[in-house]
Amino acid sequence: MSQARSLSIILPVYNESQTITETIQQCVDYMKQQSVIDEYEFLVVNDGSTDASLKILNDLSAAHPSLKVLSHTSNQGYGAALITGIQAAQYERILLMDADGQIKLGSLSDAWPYVNDYDIVSGYRARRMDSAYRRFLGKTYTAFVRLIFGVKSRDINCGFKIFKRKFLDVAGINTHAGAFYTHVFINAQKMGARIREVPIQHFPRAQGHSTGADFNVVTTAMSDVIKLLFSKKK
Repeated sequence: MSQARSLSIILPVYNESQTITETIQQCVDYMKQQSVIDEYEFLVVNDGSTDASLKILNDLSAAHPSLKVLSHTSNQGYGAALITGIQAAQYERILLMDADGQIKLGSLSDAWPYVNDYDIVSGYRARRMDSAYRRFLGKTYTAFVRLIFGVKSRDINCGFKIFKRKFLDVAGINTHAGAFYTHVFINAQKMGARIREVPIQHFPRAQGHSTGADFNVVTTAMSDVIKLLFSKKK
């Protein structure tokens, strides 16, 4: 079996002007220092940010040739941003990673050794550094999708997952918000995907505002889950 030596890294961005420069710089520095991946690209998807995120990303792109900026004219949702990046990715292995700085690209050192033997290498936050409310939402949601959909994940919405392209067929994905990973895992498990989970370090948010527990985000995710339930019944 040939060893994987290339990677597309996709980061969705929505109003992260306070953190995105440091996040991107850490990512670029890590990839320059590592020695197991020869070819890589960063696909940063600006999901209709209303702050200075897009300008900052364009400036960073001019400084870093490996960074490509894609942009939505309006906010379409977390999953929709990931889909835009996936459709533009050129390599066989694709890393989906949050851009808020709470997960570092250095976690790749723990995950990459498994990419040749597994179709999905899925991170889980060994110690989640969020509020009690967000931790409760995450655990409740993960337990729900494990019970109802049979999704085999201990932290389904952890934003650090490496996929073989075959298992990221997004043509039929219609859950563009918080249930995106659930939909992807349902499809991948039907295809017989081999999944390996690895613990990753999670950091407190240094700046900016997390939208994951906002009312609109939660209700949109619930709508996505309802779509999946109807699809499951059919």
